[in-house]
Amino acid sequence: MVAGMALIYAVGGNADSETASKTLSAILLSAPGGVALLVVVGLSVVGVGVGFVVGGFTRGFEKLLDLPSGAARGGIVTLGVIGYFGKGVAVAVTGVLFVVAAVTQDPEKGAGLDAALHSLLELPLGGLVLGAVGAGFAVYGVFCIARARFARM
Repeated sequence: MVAGMALIYAVGGNADSETASKTLSAILLSAPGGVALLVVVGLSVVGVGVGFVVGGFTRGFEKLLDLPSGAARGGIVTLGVIGYFGKGVAVAVTGVLFVVAAVTQDPEKGAGLDAALHSLLELPLGGLVLGAVGAGFAVYGVFCIARARFARM
């Protein structure tokens, strides 16, 4: 999905993730066995999100880095844990929306990351949850800068 959108932008086109996700949902739902296929897509995306969360808590990203010693190491690891958790929650919620679209057979519900983040507002303490996920994304961005510097080559 992201690669396809990047290609559209590269050739001068215009696309947004919500429209692309709804279109993907509609195409899958109209195909034979589309409901099951959209559930599989949704659960796969949830799995990727859970993988990020697990990768953060287990600190699996450390084996991909040549981390410095001392306080810098602890800071980078903390950024990775928080960032992976925030990104994982957002990706998993996006996958849940695909599953909801399949179960309700409503492609409008199979929206992208933007809609997934908006749906967090509907939760109890949704503003707090959305703020935490947003902060997690910001921390993940800072971690990516550190990861670029300390990546194992």
